[in-house]
Amino acid sequence: MKELSEKLRSLVEATEPRLHQIGEAESMHSVSPGGWSRKQVLGHLIDSASNNHQRFVRSLLQPSLDFSRLRSGRKRARASDSGG
Repeated sequence: MKELSEKLRSLVEATEPRLHQIGEAESMHSVSPGGWSRKQVLGHLIDSASNNHQRFVRSLLQPSLDFSRLRSGRKRARASDSGG
């Protein structure tokens, strides 16, 4: 686990200067037509990480795990993606 943590730390340290090189206008520009901008992608990743962290913490505080809400949320997302 310590090795994995060190790899993550190294990756973050190497990536941070590269992120600072991206200007505000460039960060808001979509990479592909109709796609997300770099800023939107990064925001999504941060939001997902925060949500997952909350799930991990809540799971540690509960006597048992219940994934039914997660599964039902995925079903709703798939239905809305397909127009249903």
